[in-house]
This record gives sequence, C-alpha cells and structure tokens, in this order.
Amino acid sequence: MLRSSTISRLAGAAAAIWMYGAGAAWAGTGGSGIPLQPVLDGVCMAFVPGAITTPSWCPQLAAATHQVLAIAGLTNQTPDAVRVENFACTPPGCPQVSINAVNGPAKSPPDDSSALPFLTPLPFLPPPTSCAPTPCTPLGVPTQVGDPAAVASFSAVVLEDADGQPKTLDVFVETKNPGATGRVTLSLPLVVLHKDGSELPVAATLKATCQGGNQGGNQGGNQPCQSATVSGDFLGTGKNMTYSANQLGLSFSFNSGLVEVRIPLVATMLNDPPYFNTPPTSQCPNGINPITGYCDAFSQEDLGFFASFLKGGSMGIAPIAGPLLPACATSSPPTCSPPPATFAFCASFSNNKPAIAAFAYIGTDATTYVSSPVPGMGVTLPQCPTQN
Repeated sequence: MLRSSTISRLAGAAAAIWMYGAGAAWAGTGGSGIPLQPVLDGVCMAFVPGAITTPSWCPQLAAATHQVLAIAGLTNQTPDAVRVENFACTPPGCPQVSINAVNGPAKSPPDDSSALPFLTPLPFLPPPTSCAPTPCTPLGVPTQVGDPAAVASFSAVVLEDADGQPKTLDVFVETKNPGATGRVTLSLPLVVLHKDGSELPVAATLKATCQGGNQGGNQGGNQPCQSATVSGDFLGTGKNMTYSANQLGLSFSFNSGLVEVRIPLVATMLNDPPYFNTPPTSQCPNGINPITGYCDAFSQEDLGFFASFLKGGSMGIAPIAGPLLPACATSSPPTCSPPPATFAFCASFSNNKPAIAAFAYIGTDATTYVSSPVPGMGVTLPQCPTQN
C-alpha cells in the first residue's frame, strides 16, 4: 500500500532556501547551465555544522531542473515550492517552466502486483513532427496530468522492505499505443560502488525486443523478451560491456506498452551523508533532516547488487539518479568545459524517438521527485544520453 507523501511547505525550510538562494542567478530555462548550483551548495552546507565551503559530496549538476529536484529532495519540498522561493517562477506560471511528479515511498508489492495505479505519473505529448522555424529536439513534450493528448508517461517510486528500509527504485515507462512492439530502449543512470566506497556513474542503456503483451525479462510473464540486455562502461575503462538485466540485479518486464524496471538502491554514509545525518530519536528512529525536521527514511546503507564481474563491487541507482558534472568542470579554476546537460532517463519504443525525457531525485525521506523542462522560446533542453 502506498504511503502518503511527507511533502509539505515548512516555514523554516522555505526561509533557509530563500537565504541560500539570495542573489543566485536564474536562467529561466530549466535546461543547461548551473543557475541554482549556488543554492544547492548552500543547502549541502546546512548539513555540516560550521561549514564554510561546499562539502565534497554535494552534487554538482549541469541542468537547472535537476538542481531544483536535488534541493527539493534535500529539503523535503515540492519542486515548484523551490522554484517560487528562488524566483524561478511566479504562480501560476510554474507549469510553464517544468512539469513535476512527486511520489512518497511504497511498501514492496508482491511480484503479481504493482504500485503503478497509486502513482502520480509525468505525462508526455508526442515529439514534434516539425520544429520550423525554431530548432528543437525531437523529444516527448511534458504535459499536465490528465491531459487527454498525452501518449506516454514516466513514473518512479521507492519501494521499502518489510522493515521500512528503502531498497529499490521502481521505474515505469508507458505508452498508450498498445501496438508499441519491437525495440524498447531505456537510459538508466546507474552507479558502481567500489570496495573502497567510491562510486562510478554509468550511463547505461537497457534494450529489449518485445512483441505483444505480458512478457518479462527476469520477472515472470508468459515468455521473455528477446535480447533484453543492459550495456554500459561498468568498469570505467572506456569500453562498454553488455549483460542481461538479471546479471545486474535489475528486474525488467514488458506488458502491452508498459515497461517496468526495478533497480536496487545504492546509498552510503560516505557518498550520501544527508541520508544518515543525525542520531536516532524516539520520534525519528533513523534520524532527522536538520533543515526541515522531517524524519529520515534510511536506517542503514543500501549497497545495491553485488555483480560477480565487479569482483567485490556492487551496482544500482544512487539518490541523485542522474549525471554529475565531471570534476574537471567543477575544480577551481575549471580545467575543462562543462559538457551539455543530459537527461537522466530517456525512453523510446520502435521509432527510436524518445517518448520520455526526465530527471529524478530521491529525497532524504525516500520521496521520489521527477521533472522535465517545458520547451519554449530561448529554452535550451538537455540532451538524451548516448544510447549504447
């Protein structure tokens, strides 16, 4: 059963974010650039008493939409609340900047059930057929929930085990075209957790060839999809490797245009300190978010799936759920130019045009935030990852 989200407006959190955001520039695109990175840096510093510099673990992100989600996740607020507090939009204009969906954690359903009916999806219109006279990217266009013209959707939720510990990110991509058979391609922002505690981001690509309905990869169904594989540079050597979803600990299924992928979580004290921030209390047995006073969800580290080829390492998806800027672009002074902003999740079906393109972030209370910027005049949209 889906738990209600813990998201609400807190006066203390709002005041804190406004303080950190004062003077920060906003590009108004939701796309490339780092207009809210100074705000995010300030939020990270609030988790370290007496900090005068940005903690090394603070995510450095290329896209404003992703930065908004990170701030929302670390301060237990809605993305639009973050935008309003930082003068990124003026209600009711926020939907013209970005479309969001927020889902509180759910108990792990049995294999024959799903959390999907209880989730708020992020819907998408078809990619534009023509961009003249303005150049554009052939991506699905985010729209409001309930828009009858929507043809695809993206949903994500954290699944908890019987003890309430977040364990899995359950991702759904759906197309309304029941005849969407053939190739299914989904970009996945995975991480490899090494034995020394360091993490390697991996822009992985899941590909499957599916016909008809109710087929699974390693999660049941009438028969497996053909060639359901995941590719990526899992060893950091610059060379892509390809494995089945099962070998990577991913659960994949396809049912008449609905793709579901369950990904083990990777959240550690070294890389994600805000999730293990304070000692437990009687009210909050897992600790308290010091900015909001909300209870943390993680009682222990999540180490993901220990794949045999990683030789003691493991893999899964981190709370940031997306691409970070490389260290050379964030050093002082930078030693390389920042790469173009890249969506965390992109999915396409047979026509190879992305039906969805979105960012995601998992909050300290295990709430999942997803968002996609709205195309418009002067908006530079992020790119979809190169699909291996």
